[in-house]
Amino acid sequence: MVLKKSTLNTFQRSVLLWNDSSPYNAVHVVRIPFSFDLEKLKTVVDAYFFENGLTSFHLDRQNHRFSYDGSPASPPIHVLEEKTFTAEALRNQIENELNTPFSEEAPIRPFRFFVLRETGGFYLGLTYFHLVSGADSIIHILKYITARYSGAVVSSLPLELYPREREKVLCANFSQFLGWLKDFPARASRVRGAYRHRRHSEGEGCGYLYLKIGRDEWASFRTRTQAWKVTMNDLFLAAILKSFSPAAAERHRLPKRKNLSVACIVNTRKDAGLEDPRHFGLFLSAFFVSHEVPEEMTFEALARDVYRQTQESKKQKRHLLFNIDQRLAQVLHPFYQGKHRQNFYSKHHPLSAGLTNVYLDPIWPANERPAGFDYFRAVSTSPAYPAVFSLTTVDGDLNVSLSYRRCFFDEKQARALLLRFREEVCR
Repeated sequence: MVLKKSTLNTFQRSVLLWNDSSPYNAVHVVRIPFSFDLEKLKTVVDAYFFENGLTSFHLDRQNHRFSYDGSPASPPIHVLEEKTFTAEALRNQIENELNTPFSEEAPIRPFRFFVLRETGGFYLGLTYFHLVSGADSIIHILKYITARYSGAVVSSLPLELYPREREKVLCANFSQFLGWLKDFPARASRVRGAYRHRRHSEGEGCGYLYLKIGRDEWASFRTRTQAWKVTMNDLFLAAILKSFSPAAAERHRLPKRKNLSVACIVNTRKDAGLEDPRHFGLFLSAFFVSHEVPEEMTFEALARDVYRQTQESKKQKRHLLFNIDQRLAQVLHPFYQGKHRQNFYSKHHPLSAGLTNVYLDPIWPANERPAGFDYFRAVSTSPAYPAVFSLTTVDGDLNVSLSYRRCFFDEKQARALLLRFREEVCR
């Protein structure tokens, strides 16, 4: 059988590079408020993956190509031994999933499920090799599985596993390259002024923490978008900057590198002409905000400064220019060895954290979700991002996940970051 193949896009190639350092996975968890039946769940899962050919993934690293052969290979479903739900058991399992790599022996099985039972329902987790998909495609998978498991009659439109991107938009063409050159001095200045978090150990691995903020707890936060004329994403970025500021207080005494930098992960489906949910895959990029965050600065002033930066980034389409940065990093990275490779990103583009933000309602409307439903996500950190905030808004509640590299932050420091973020959001 001749396999249809597709070329890895720029962000996927970066994921492949990061995965060589430590597992680069993502986890989505949905609470299904119906009694657990393993055979019923297996039937629904297998039907979806077989019908859509999402099995037996093949990766050609040398030529940056991938394919699915569609052969029968059921995604494994691991049922945790705990028969009574505890938040700590769920947190431990998610952390374990983020740190457990997928085997790259062909054919690769890039999806795996886990189940944690509770009274009146269960939590279903889907862990996936992040190279194969972004959050939006995974939400559609879990939406279908939840509906079928609940007994609803739903049809699944065939997925397009090899959508043709507008390479002239997403990759470096001459126009984009000129824009990249024009923006280079300002970008270089931001990089030279960015604070580098210090490694406190040689150990790798990803830690994970989670909290839920109820809709009433952050109601005043949501009203600030109109009052301050900023976006919700700007407020989240400002809250992350504020959260990290005490953890990097020494930067105020440094002659340079006083700024904190945070990456905002951007969905590029619209740029690529791939807004149809049937288009399956990973279509991401990023832009960055950087700020000194003086101690005396109000949150409103910081949010307005962040807004000005994000508007300029959107105007200049810096999330597309970032693809050129990624390509350059992919060329240079192999020439670094040992500690120099380990510190490649923190030296050339130091960041404090990344933000990935999903509003569930547009993809999975409330009237299509069962009562007692919940949903949250987690993403592995990478050499480029020492910490990642994964935010998911569900029915007005804000589910906050923080993954962090243990070589930069211990659990106590990470918990302090998460609690400071909560304080800013609930203030």
